[in-house]
Amino acid sequence: WPARRDGRAEKASACPDDPPMSAEPDAAAAAKAAGTAAFKAEDFEEAVRHFTLAIEADSTNHVLYSNRSAAYAKQQLYKQSLLDANKCIDLAPTWAKGHSRRGAAYVGLRNWRQAIVAYEEGLRLEPENAVMKEALASIQRKLAGGGSSTVVGGGPPSGMPVVPGADGTAALAVLTLLFTLVFFLPFLSVPLRDRCYQLALGTGLAGYAISLWRGWPKTMATLKDPRFLQSHEVQRAPLTLILLFSPPLPFALAPPATYALHRAVRLLASKAVSKLPGALRDRALWLLTEEGTHTT
Repeated sequence: WPARRDGRAEKASACPDDPPMSAEPDAAAAAKAAGTAAFKAEDFEEAVRHFTLAIEADSTNHVLYSNRSAAYAKQQLYKQSLLDANKCIDLAPTWAKGHSRRGAAYVGLRNWRQAIVAYEEGLRLEPENAVMKEALASIQRKLAGGGSSTVVGGGPPSGMPVVPGADGTAALAVLTLLFTLVFFLPFLSVPLRDRCYQLALGTGLAGYAISLWRGWPKTMATLKDPRFLQSHEVQRAPLTLILLFSPPLPFALAPPATYALHRAVRLLASKAVSKLPGALRDRALWLLTEEGTHTT
């Protein structure tokens, strides 16, 4: 599908996949044809409806999930798009287009690390795929422009995803956890506990700020982007700032500490996870994402 206005979605064909339908049940074939027609007419809600009917008639056809994933992505419903891409891959793990769909969904979710993993796997299956090559190169250019290391010229080895802001937010996440832990030590004096409370919230707030600064385009349009406004960093930062200047409330440390723990595990465990066997590696990487741990 064509690129979105902000350039973060994958460039792909203008219509869903359409292999021979001789092996499909009649009901699935008819619904699929209607879905394809709706997709070409840019009626993506209708396309989803028809592809859903096709899936109900033939739930083992990986192409139907791929097509519905594309229709969801055109509506910027990237989590639904990702779920369909994952199902497509489960049904046909060696079909490169499924990995391409997954990569595009992760780009929409701004999960650059998982997008890189998906595109690299797709290119392993189909090395000459120009769409995935360009999508992968686009992510790497974006990360390079944001000040992160790239795969080329001293960056991480191939297959080791680049994580924006990993150098700064990982350290802040560890500090947030450390100050939170010290705060709950029973033998601490009140002034020292108060200082640990402030430091835990302060490092948590700094982690939110750095994550937003490095993860979003620095334009006025970003401030109007619903996904930016709904991100948990934006949602939690104002309350954290208020609590920072309020009397210590132990329960107030739970949100920044939880976020910091998840962030630290994601950023520090990726190297070890990358050494796991293929299927186990993919599952472990998914569990480290926001959708895998349901933190957003």
